[in-house]
Order: sequence, then C-alpha cells, then structure tokens
Amino acid sequence: VVQAEKALTHADWTVVLGGSSVATFKKDEVIIEQGKVNKRMFMLTTGRVRIEKQEQSKAIVLKVIEKSPKKKDEDPVVFGELSIIMSDNRPTVSCV
Repeated sequence: VVQAEKALTHADWTVVLGGSSVATFKKDEVIIEQGKVNKRMFMLTTGRVRIEKQEQSKAIVLKVIEKSPKKKDEDPVVFGELSIIMSDNRPTVSCV
C-alpha cells in the first residue's frame, strides 16, 4: 500500500487516471487474489480493504485500509501497484 499523493506528481496522476475507470466491490469480494495474475492497480476512494495472506488454508489479515468520504483531505490510497511491476504479475497477498 502506497501513500500515493507523496509518491506521484500531479502530472503522474494525469497519466495514470487517464486510463482509469470506476469499480464498486461488495463486502468480502476478492479484488486481488494472492497468486493469481493481476495487471491492475486500484485507488481506494471510499470504503475498507483488507490485505490478507493465505497460509495453510487460513487467511491472515496483515492490514486494513480505510478511506472515508467525509475526509476529502486524506491522501489517496493505492493498492495492487506492486503486482503490476513484478515480472510474473502475481501478487503475494489478497485484497478483499
């Protein structure tokens, strides 16, 4: 998970968001699956995402990220970016 505003310039965001679309996910819906090819990154605009690692058929929650629509001054939160730059595009965690 990256504090995106600190990592990208305004010009960078213009390029990234130029090809973006809005997606809505239901509670407990898998957004990125550990070990499954992922070629997308996501920006959390509102809601909650659990970062989980599957170990011995048990999901271990590593982190929970949240974004409130009431706090517009919060930094954007991006996830999934590492799996798109990895050579095999396979994330090491799930995002739910």
